[in-house]
Amino acid sequence: MPAPASSNWGERGRYLLAYAAAAGAGVVVTAGSAEADFVGPYALANWTLTNTNADGFITNLGGSPISIQLTGGDNGSVLAGDTDFTIAAVAAGVVSFHWGYTSADSYQYDTGGFLLNGVYTQLADNDTQVPFFDGVFTLPVSAGDSIGFRVHTKDNQFGPGNFGVTNFNGPTGEVPVPEPSTLALLALGASAVVLVRRRCRGAEADPPAA
Repeated sequence: MPAPASSNWGERGRYLLAYAAAAGAGVVVTAGSAEADFVGPYALANWTLTNTNADGFITNLGGSPISIQLTGGDNGSVLAGDTDFTIAAVAAGVVSFHWGYTSADSYQYDTGGFLLNGVYTQLADNDTQVPFFDGVFTLPVSAGDSIGFRVHTKDNQFGPGNFGVTNFNGPTGEVPVPEPSTLALLALGASAVVLVRRRCRGAEADPPAA
């Protein structure tokens, strides 16, 4: 965008300074970032599936973002069991995801929810089923915390619970690098500031014309 026509350098200087500010506007440097979509350190291969008196399993539903379904136990034992899918948080920050829950069973014989250091937060049961992926969950965690999902069954019969997750975000602690276009704008803004300062010094040094 061309500078306004003016013989007054102060006017042009103010314009360039405003342009420099605009070039850097909206550029925020954060202390960390989050890894989305079960990739990087939170890739599915890095998670651990644990069955305790259960025969549950994890299913990669694919898509973009990647969606998963954790299916709980249904081994017919008439005993309680847990199916957990966990990983250690690689940095402090916020964990967030969208979730849903379905089951062919009834009442609270099966439930699904979030795990933090082994502490289970139930989000749904057979009587409060949530369509995939209408639920939203957000929680701050510390580096090294064990985070993940659980499907619990009280009886291991009449059908398992299914807990689905998508739009998963886990903290990585990495400082995001500005994209090339952002860097170019910042460089342009810095150049404008330098030019304004030089011109202003020159204007102060020149005596006014007689």
